[in-house]
Amino acid sequence: TKLGEVYSELYDNEWTNAFDGLIRSGYDELEAIQTLKLTLLNIYDFCGKKAETMLTQTEEAVNCLFKEYKMLTGKKSIRTSYSYTFVALSLLFNFKNARPHLTVTRNQSREIRRSLNKLMQEYLLQSKWKPKTPAAAADRKLEPTYDVKIQPVYVTDKLKKLQKEMSESMVPVVQMAYLEASWDSGCVEELKPFIIKCIYVCWMMVVQNPQMCFFVPKSGTDVNTSMFKTYTRSGKAVDFIVWPVIMLHEKGSVVCKGVLQPK
Repeated sequence: TKLGEVYSELYDNEWTNAFDGLIRSGYDELEAIQTLKLTLLNIYDFCGKKAETMLTQTEEAVNCLFKEYKMLTGKKSIRTSYSYTFVALSLLFNFKNARPHLTVTRNQSREIRRSLNKLMQEYLLQSKWKPKTPAAAADRKLEPTYDVKIQPVYVTDKLKKLQKEMSESMVPVVQMAYLEASWDSGCVEELKPFIIKCIYVCWMMVVQNPQMCFFVPKSGTDVNTSMFKTYTRSGKAVDFIVWPVIMLHEKGSVVCKGVLQPK
């Protein structure tokens, strides 16, 4: 409901200013209306793709961690892992940060020592998890073992919930991404506030679960007064859409009416 109120205010305020700016820039009325509608729909598509990409990449990253864990714990012993880590640390500090002759600076040396000390402490702790005497080790073989089964995690629903909870704080990032890709100094300045608020509305729509959507009927269909207000004249058939309807979800209820011009 709150998003519907913002959407209605967007049409009353930023849409009107952007429309006037386009008219002053030489566009006729129909061109200005179509430009603003297409801008809104383009932003909605952009936000939807960005939200989907974020969900996909995050889920892949989570499952990648489990795959790496299984690979590392499959065949390597603690000693082998410790040796590989030592080699990796040495290569990292020598080749990434050192001078051309591969010397190690004092700070790098301290960092390596800290890392190796931490690894040694972990190794010593893990060694304390094992029996100290052969007899205890033999008895241990008779005890049942409890393996931790690591399975890929399908976290889409949880990620969508998290994305929704933090969605408003992400709006400035999405706005910047869209403007960086699409805006330049030659654009009609009155469009910018309109675009920025459209991004807010569209982003908040696509992070809902299920996703909110727009409805745009085809020209010539019957005018549905429960979904649309009329623009400047009355009629029974749709001529063109000025401002789409916001739906709670596909085939859901109307959140905010749109505006159309009848024939």
